[in-house]
Amino acid sequence: MKDELINRLEARRDNVYLAYIDHCRSDGCLGEDAKMSRGIFGEKELRAHKKAAECLGKSRAFAEALEMVREELP
Repeated sequence: MKDELINRLEARRDNVYLAYIDHCRSDGCLGEDAKMSRGIFGEKELRAHKKAAECLGKSRAFAEALEMVREELP
């Protein structure tokens, strides 16, 4: 049971982290410094950054849960 749970948590952590990377590579996230300096950082870019941050937060939450499972389950 423990191994199955760990495998599932690892897969979810990895999948959401890959989604984070995909979002970071999107047009909305790339070149934010240049976009901000030119005043063209708009709603599309903000949504892209929020989605990327959400994915990173989920990845960290899964990683923390995974550590708790490893520590607590025999």
